[in-house]
Amino acid sequence: MAKYNTGNPLLSESPRNIHHECHDQPDLSSRAEEEKRLRIRMMSLSNGSTMNSSCKDDWFNPDKYRSVEWQKGGRIYPALDCFGIVNEIRRDMGLTPWPEFAGVTKDDNGLDREARGLMADLQRCDPAPGAGIACYSGSVVTHVAIVVEIDGVLHAAECNPRTNVTFLPLARFERRFIRVEYYQ
Repeated sequence: MAKYNTGNPLLSESPRNIHHECHDQPDLSSRAEEEKRLRIRMMSLSNGSTMNSSCKDDWFNPDKYRSVEWQKGGRIYPALDCFGIVNEIRRDMGLTPWPEFAGVTKDDNGLDREARGLMADLQRCDPAPGAGIACYSGSVVTHVAIVVEIDGVLHAAECNPRTNVTFLPLARFERRFIRVEYYQ
């Protein structure tokens, strides 16, 4: 069974992990379980994490990214595009950033060409926090995103022209594309 809740109830470990997209809350979570999770988080935050503020103790903080505005080819926070947000989040998670690909956009299949070159050096994996997501329209990579965990549920963090940064449960995110692949 899946280690993480991806938003797809068929892949969940137990009924307690079923995630309902209509209200973005885990189902059947008791008050005692929520209080226990809060106590654990409070204890871990008081231990003085060395990770930066958006990702203390493996708790991803999406609030930092609410101020990001999409910019074509953007690689410097807070002006980012889909690849820019992937690297910004990777840095915040304490992961090695991938090459910047300065100036690379979807124009003339630049994103597809550079993404395929990068993917050749990476390994395909199951969805997990920090994994990059290659999104296909037909046979071309037209979008990239990154997996983050928010409240125990895996989400795709992405940046788009009209909506800027969004966090969608993986099952909902995947429905938008012909195919998605995960890489580390």
